[in-house]
Amino acid sequence: MWRKRLFVYPSAIPNIIRFVVGPHITYEHIDEFVSILAQVVDSVK
Repeated sequence: MWRKRLFVYPSAIPNIIRFVVGPHITYEHIDEFVSILAQVVDSVK
């Protein structure tokens, strides 16, 4: 995800992904993020 400029940081809660969305994020950003996340998940299965 880092290569796609999606920055994921560790969380204090194990086995979660934390999303922080600010007012500058559009639905298009979210759709792109979900698409890339699905590709990453498929690649590590």
